[in-house]
Formats: sequence, C-alpha cells, structure tokens
Amino acid sequence: MRDTDLAGHNDFGFMNDNFALRLAAVSHSYGEVQVYENLDLDIARGEFVAVVGPSGCGKTTLLNLLSGFEKPSSGQVERRGAIRTVHQQDGLLPWLTARENIALGLRGEREDAVRDGQLRELLSMIHLDGFADSYPHQLSGGMKQRVELARALAGQSDVLLLDEPFSALDYLTRLRLRRELEKMLQAHPRTVVFVTHDVEEAAQLADRVVVLTERPARIFKELRLASPHPRDPMAPEVVNAVRDILNALGMREPQKETV
Repeated sequence: MRDTDLAGHNDFGFMNDNFALRLAAVSHSYGEVQVYENLDLDIARGEFVAVVGPSGCGKTTLLNLLSGFEKPSSGQVERRGAIRTVHQQDGLLPWLTARENIALGLRGEREDAVRDGQLRELLSMIHLDGFADSYPHQLSGGMKQRVELARALAGQSDVLLLDEPFSALDYLTRLRLRRELEKMLQAHPRTVVFVTHDVEEAAQLADRVVVLTERPARIFKELRLASPHPRDPMAPEVVNAVRDILNALGMREPQKETV
C-alpha cells in the first residue's frame, strides 16, 4: 500500500468540478515504447471505475500515473484528496500481525481510543476478529487480501487504487471478496479505480467500465452500469455488460447464421 496526499493539488480550471482524478491529453512512454498518447479521463468523486484491456496495454501504468508514482511524458494529471494503492502482490509486512498491519493505515489518527475503535470495527467488518494477532504466514490468501483492503480503507483516504487485488485467488474466494469489498465501500465510501483482467469482476463491481486498446492505449469503449450494489454476478445488467466488454476486446466468436 502506498499513500499519496495531494489535497489541494493544481487547479487546471476545468468546467466540471466534481472530479477526484483527471488525466488531460496525457502521453507516456518508456524509451521508444509508447504506452499512452493524448489520453483523457475523468473520474468523479465517489465513482467506482474498473479498467480492463489487453495484457501489456498499460493498466498498471495508468494507476502509477494517477497516484503520482510516475510522471507523464506530456499532459496533465490532477488529483484531489489522499490516495492509497493496493497492489497485486502481497503487500503485508510479514513481521507485523493482522492488527498491526491494519493499524498502519491509521497512523495519522492521534487519539488512541479512536484508533482502537476503528481497528475493532475494521477487523469485525472483514470477519477476522479471531485472527487479529496472527501473522501473514498464518493467514490464507483471502484473509491476507482482506487485511490489505481493511488497511487501505482505514483512516481518511479519499481515493483507492486497486491493481488486480484478487487475481491470485481462486474463483470462489474472489466472489466472496467482491462482496466484502462492496460492503466495505458501503461503510467507508471512496473513489475507486480498479484494474482487472476479470471482466465479470469489472461488471459486477463498477459504476463505469473503461475498456482500453492495445498500445498506445486509448479508451475504446466505456460502459455505465446503473443497478445498485451489491450486484449478483448473474444479474442481467452484469451479464450483458460482460458480453459487451468481451465484444470490445474481440474475445467473442461471431454468431453463425442459421438457415
């Protein structure tokens, strides 16, 4: 997890003021490899945006640009509020217990009573009350991921950047953690940008799905989902969105005509 506090960052004078993150005419390259060219993207306060696209198109780079970890080759990035990032790899500190790892997210809280109360609430929310004093090697993959999410939601951050946080888990565990994440966000609302290869995951969780092309990546399609959370993965809107995303990615076989 990485914190980036950029409250009050540059005001570029855009007309729509209700945004948490904004990329304006952003281009980025690594040497001769052009990753993005003139990319524009607005993410509203409180919005959950999922980003999907072909492998290697620059999804993780997008999160790095949004967080400020990388600077664009050209263009402007504006961020409002404190940002936390959860990476795909296990980011828990192995020498700290589950409780102590979550407490890292509360290090800005000076009142012991408030901090202890929030810790108890977070441990209860992720159903790990009985594992508070366990170390990461004593936890399952799903448990460790819940601790990471609780740590990211602890404290007063405004934006959560998630880089394929469930990709190393089995399907049933991912389903459970999707529901846990929705519950966490209902209790602790945040702006979320969620990078994933799992199109069902994107359609179930997101208010908007952004589909990127191959490099140099551009936004090929955007889908908005209106049904309330939590969503069933088999809900008609989710199933239809999965079909549309797969079509946009060129992953569905054309339907054969019948005589």
